[in-house]
Amino acid sequence: MCPNNQQLTYKTTNREGYRHYTSNPEVCKTCPFLSKCTRSKNHKKIIARHVWEDSKEWVLRISLENPARLIQ
Repeated sequence: MCPNNQQLTYKTTNREGYRHYTSNPEVCKTCPFLSKCTRSKNHKKIIARHVWEDSKEWVLRISLENPARLIQ
């Protein structure tokens, strides 16, 4: 999810099931997309994704590709 195609590093999963990924502030500090990406004073971007998010996106993609597969 980095506009400059940099890797976000997994840090932790909280009790609610959200995985937290963070950017490298040293890389972000010199990034040309910094102002579009984050307003953080420490030049760090944090992304939180639920553990089921990949599955939800897969179901949505499959249902949009073939609506007849949906259970009515």
